[in-house]
Amino acid sequence: MAKTYLSNKTRAQHTYAFFKNRKDDLEWHDEFIRIRGIRRREKLIQTVIGLITIVVLFVGWHGYKAVTAGNNIVPSEDKVATSSSKISKPEKDSVVDESSTESDNVTASDSSSVDKSSSESTTSGVSSSSLSNEGSSNKNEESNGVTSQLVGKHFIIVPTKYDGIDITKAMDDGKAPVNTVHDGHLEGEFISTDEARMTYVMGATSHVEHYTAKNGTLKVGPFIYKIPYTLNNGTIDVPLWEEKTHDGHTITMQMKLD
Repeated sequence: MAKTYLSNKTRAQHTYAFFKNRKDDLEWHDEFIRIRGIRRREKLIQTVIGLITIVVLFVGWHGYKAVTAGNNIVPSEDKVATSSSKISKPEKDSVVDESSTESDNVTASDSSSVDKSSSESTTSGVSSSSLSNEGSSNKNEESNGVTSQLVGKHFIIVPTKYDGIDITKAMDDGKAPVNTVHDGHLEGEFISTDEARMTYVMGATSHVEHYTAKNGTLKVGPFIYKIPYTLNNGTIDVPLWEEKTHDGHTITMQMKLD
């Protein structure tokens, strides 16, 4: 229904079109100018309110994402392993230095023993290389077998328990953060043997992540979950697994495939 305005001439409500149609009438021209001014002020106020609302929603949404982005699950073991590797590097260098010092002390009388050792080492190296290549081949076969089964499957990853308590009850009782399910929920579909389209990640939708499956662990994109899996008679099975929070609590996770 069109908005109406009170006319000073008729003391009745009329639409803006009513006044506009009489703008060339000298008796109604001033009335039209007055109503047009009122209408313009109303539109200006509506525009300002709309802009303020958009700014408030924009700031609120980004503030909400900043607060909830701090997932309370501890970083993955990959980062811990990397840190440990960096710490242990000086020790490795030290061993190399000691080996170099000892090799300098080998006398001419021991040269035959050194040659023999070198020969054995070469043989051993060839055998180790063969075993390594065989192991790598087996891992590739396992990865291909798993990822080929995942293509086209939809998945949902959700927390099910918090310190052994049903997750919903734990949140209702205040024992688990109320955003535990929201922050821990991942959902998507495996669209190829190395890519997954995420349909839900903390409210964000429709983006593609790479994934890997090797050594009994499934990893999707940058997410910290290291999802265990087993192959039973050629069929992939994902059991429940546990994640630790930064403050020492245990969250039991589940991955549903369909």
